[in-house]
Amino acid sequence: MDIKKHIKFFIIVAYVLLAYFFITLILPKTIGLFLPFIAAFILATIANPVSSFLKKKWKFPKILATAVSLLLIVIILSGLVTLVVNRIIAELTSFVQNIPKITSTVTDTYYYLADKWELFQKSVSPEFSQYIMDFAGDLADSAKNLVASLTKITINSATSVATSIPAVLIFIVALVLSSIFITNDYSNIKQFILMQFPENAKNKLLSIKKYTAIAFKKYLKGMLIIMAITFVELLTGLLILRVEYAFTAALLIAFIDVLPIFGAGAVLIPWGIISLVTGNFSFGIGVLVLYGIITVIRQFAEPKIISNSLGTHPLLTLVGIYVGYRLFGVLGMILTPMIVLILTSLHKAGIIKIWKNEQ
Repeated sequence: MDIKKHIKFFIIVAYVLLAYFFITLILPKTIGLFLPFIAAFILATIANPVSSFLKKKWKFPKILATAVSLLLIVIILSGLVTLVVNRIIAELTSFVQNIPKITSTVTDTYYYLADKWELFQKSVSPEFSQYIMDFAGDLADSAKNLVASLTKITINSATSVATSIPAVLIFIVALVLSSIFITNDYSNIKQFILMQFPENAKNKLLSIKKYTAIAFKKYLKGMLIIMAITFVELLTGLLILRVEYAFTAALLIAFIDVLPIFGAGAVLIPWGIISLVTGNFSFGIGVLVLYGIITVIRQFAEPKIISNSLGTHPLLTLVGIYVGYRLFGVLGMILTPMIVLILTSLHKAGIIKIWKNEQ
């Protein structure tokens, strides 16, 4: 019996369990507690190169370089957000103005379906017809309950937002002040944090940070690429289908598509089926074809992009995501790439050895 191999196996299992519990239990609470300072540190990390450039190239005073760099970053981010929000508001405004027309269309659709249902009832047995009616009734009750639950959640959320305004103001003040302090003294703060660790631990920490930072950037880049590809496909398809609110719809569906439990099919499939049932065959077929194209491209692209981000084989990535889903559900499906990322970083840093490298 090779005791070392068994010990190595248990160490790997322990690391996996520690990583899982850290990500699911400790990390969310820690992020929530220190969120304004974490956000400030990220903002300062982005602004620091700009601040250094202004100090070296243009001889800006330290505090002025800090203020200008942060202001530039905020203006750029705010500008991008404003462009997107303005576009969404314009389309939503148009949607609200067209509500009477949409209501009329829904009414016409209801009468059309009612006529079709009456013809269908005459063509089937009374027992089967009753079964369908009972099923439709249960479905309607479920829909009512869902709407009631969503309404309650919306009201509670609005109330929560209204009562949390003081907390939001405190958050903004903490974010702004800490961003200025961190950016203004970025190098010293970074050096101070590193000095708190022993030399060996510091070297390992820097190695882990190096590999993890690279992998996280690639992983986030991969997810953004997938979302961007889906958004472009949706926007192009919806524009071809002459959807009036193509930009907002494409943005919303692309965001939903990132969520494993939903996906683009949660919107496109019902949309296409309803269009077919109501007689809008060309549009319904177009929506379903669009969903098919998105699904095929995503199935080919996602494992490759994510596996490149993690530095693992696409098959290993696919197996990990599937096993994570079967063991821990949707949460495990989301967290598996993160666990693979951590273990890969620890392996590359030489802290643990999971597999043999090529000689």
